[in-house]
Amino acid sequence: MTAKHLHFDCRTAGIAGDMTIGALIDLGTPPAVIAKAFDQVGIGASCLNVERVKKAGISATNVTIDIADKQHSRSLAEIATIINGSNLPESIKKKAIVTFDFIANAEVEIHDSTREKIHFHEVGALDAIADVVGVAAAMEYLEVTTVSCSVVGVGSGMTDAAHGKLPLPAPATQLILKNANLAYSSAGVSFEICTPTGAAILATYVNSPPLSFAPKEIGYGAGDLELADRPNVVRVTVGTVKEQAASKEKVTLLEANIDDDTPERLAFALEDLLQQGAYDAWLTPITMKKSRMASKLSALVPLELEAAICESIINSTSTLGVRVTHCSRRIVKRHLIEVEVRGYRISVKIAERNETTYAPEYEDCAKCARELKIPISLVMAEAVAAATG
Repeated sequence: MTAKHLHFDCRTAGIAGDMTIGALIDLGTPPAVIAKAFDQVGIGASCLNVERVKKAGISATNVTIDIADKQHSRSLAEIATIINGSNLPESIKKKAIVTFDFIANAEVEIHDSTREKIHFHEVGALDAIADVVGVAAAMEYLEVTTVSCSVVGVGSGMTDAAHGKLPLPAPATQLILKNANLAYSSAGVSFEICTPTGAAILATYVNSPPLSFAPKEIGYGAGDLELADRPNVVRVTVGTVKEQAASKEKVTLLEANIDDDTPERLAFALEDLLQQGAYDAWLTPITMKKSRMASKLSALVPLELEAAICESIINSTSTLGVRVTHCSRRIVKRHLIEVEVRGYRISVKIAERNETTYAPEYEDCAKCARELKIPISLVMAEAVAAATG
C-alpha cells in the first residue's frame, strides 16, 4: 500500500506565494487549474503569467500576477467575503481561509488586537489573495496525502513594512512558523526570503515530518531576485511512501525506583521528560525494601536522547541511579492530518492496521469543546467524520 507525499525544500531560498505556485506548476499542475481558480474568485485568468526561467543554471517556473487593483489594506472580514462569496469549490475556500487565519492569528498576537480590528497590509492585496487561492487549487489538483517541509530559510536584517522598519524574520512570519511548529534559519542571507504568505502556506499544508519516499516528480518555483551564491528557487518533490502495518525501531527504556520524592516533583519530572522528546513516560506504584511505598519512573526514549534524558532524571528527581535497557518496539504506521470542526483545527492521527483507525488529538478537541461549551465526545465524533469524509 502506498501514499502520495509532497516535500517543500525551503532551506536556501525560503518561500513566497508566487514561488510556490510556480513550483506546483513545474511539478505538474496545469496552469489552467490556477487560471480557473483566479476566474472563480473574480481576479481573472488573464492576470496569471507563467514563463520558464533559469536561476543559477536551474530551469524553473516563474509566476507573476498582474492585477490593476492596488488596494493593499483589507480586513480579515473583507478577505473572507471575497473568498466565501466567490465561485470557488468549498474545499478550496476552506483551505484559503485557513491560510489567512494563520496570518490573522499572528497579527492579533503581535498587535494585541482582535480579529475584527486587524487589517492586512501587503498581505491584503488581491495578488496575495491570488497566491493563496492558486496554491489551494494546485494542492487539491495534486491530491497528496501527506506534506512535509525542510527547515525554512527566512533571512536576517531589517525590512520595510507598513509599520516601519521591522527585524527579520518579520514578526508575523516568525509567529506563524512558531504556531505551526516549523523550524527556521537565516539561511545566511541578509534580506527577507520567507514572506508571511509563504509561512502561512506551509502552516496550512504541512501535516507530516519529512519522510523517506521515492521521488516521482520534482518542481522548481522561481523567486524574482538573482542571488549571487545560490539559485533563488523553492523545490517541491512528490513521491510515494510505502505504508507498512508495523515497523521495528530500537529504543532505550530508562527506569528509576524512587521512595523519597514528592508527588509534585515527580509529576514535573514526568512532564519534562515528554517535552524533551521521550516517546512515553509513566509512573508505576511499587513496594520497595522495608515495605516502603514508592514509584517507578519509566521513560521510553530514542537512542540518541538516552544520555540527555538519563541526566535529566538524575537532576530532576532524588534518584541516585537509572537503569538502562536497550530494547525494540514495533510501531503501527501512522500519520497526522488536520481537519476543521466548527471553525477549529483538529489534528487526527490515522493508524494503518487491518482496519484504519482515526484518533483525534485530545488537546485540540478539549479546546474546541471548552470554548464552544459542547461535549468533547461530539467534537471527537465530528473530527473523525471530517477525517473519513
